[in-house]
Amino acid sequence: MTEHPMAERVGPRTLRFERRLEHPPERVWRALTDPGELAVWLVAAAELEPRLDGAVTLRWAGDAAATGRIVVWQPPEELAYTWDEGEGESLVRFSLTADGDGTRVVLTHEGIDSLSGFGAGWHAHLDMLEGLLDGRPVDWQERWDELRPRYEEVMSG
Repeated sequence: MTEHPMAERVGPRTLRFERRLEHPPERVWRALTDPGELAVWLVAAAELEPRLDGAVTLRWAGDAAATGRIVVWQPPEELAYTWDEGEGESLVRFSLTADGDGTRVVLTHEGIDSLSGFGAGWHAHLDMLEGLLDGRPVDWQERWDELRPRYEEVMSG
């Protein structure tokens, strides 16, 4: 697996990730919006209404859930939705740009309260997205356990 750079802090409560994936934007878009594929790389039961103002619901094991509404729907270039886990709303944005035969993906999560937690989590989930697209499994828990201390150290300041 390619080791990707850690997230960039772009504000007091905002993280930005950038990755190049070896798949065209249309394929990456499908992985971001198809509930069956979302369930694989987010490790969550996923419901997504594929339209502007469509509902988004993600349910993890236990009681953890995030709900929101799609605020940007521009296939296959940009997707943004609100994210609410019951402690205030934030915004998740995926921007896709063709890059040769692949795609440059930028993920920005604004308004988060735990930079280290969301940093390690999104980093691990993006690794899983890449694994899904490449046809190789990635263990979320293993990646989380590896990344969390690094994010705690870097994002604590």
